[in-house]
Amino acid sequence: RLFTWNAELSTISSKEYRDESLELYGRDSNYYRVNVLGEFPLGEGDSFIQWDSASAACNNELECNEFDAVVLGVDVAYSDKDDSVIAIRQGHFFHPFQVLPKCRGNPTMNIVHHVIEVAKKFKPRMIYIDAIGYGKGVCDILNSMGYPAYAVVVNETANEKDLYYSVRDELWAAMKTALQYGTIHLSDTPDNRLIGQLTLPTSDFPDGGGVKM
Repeated sequence: RLFTWNAELSTISSKEYRDESLELYGRDSNYYRVNVLGEFPLGEGDSFIQWDSASAACNNELECNEFDAVVLGVDVAYSDKDDSVIAIRQGHFFHPFQVLPKCRGNPTMNIVHHVIEVAKKFKPRMIYIDAIGYGKGVCDILNSMGYPAYAVVVNETANEKDLYYSVRDELWAAMKTALQYGTIHLSDTPDNRLIGQLTLPTSDFPDGGGVKM
């Protein structure tokens, strides 16, 4: 017999965590089903990336090769309500992502400081930065300091215009393909925060065109 644990019925689970999960992902999301309700994820749904394929990437046998080049991806928060995150990929292996602490004062310089700390440790070949909002300033400062920073403007038109609406959609599709074919390893937190974010977006085909997230 299989036993599950529902955090909504528990007196020892964190109400703050339950409320945050509900607000971020919604009650019908697989993230809420798995981490709060203690239920199995649904295999179907309108998520662009399915829970099963993202979860499998955390359990595959791909290993980190110390000789593979490192690239960083920096998602710069647009507002105080969001988190700035650094993704660290070495070959096919994603190291644990880093959520940057919020600070008072200049958010741009705070993010630059943390990116430099990660860059000193991993010595990346390239640093890709979401250059909308504060990200543009982060990219410019890193470039001026000699770091290999590259601005990614995700709302620009996709390279494959017939298939995707924007660069953002094109990048999400590349991640989906990598997950489906098991060509990358993901490192997630115990509460599946990364999988929750990956499986949150849905997709559409506006005006009969390419994929739009």
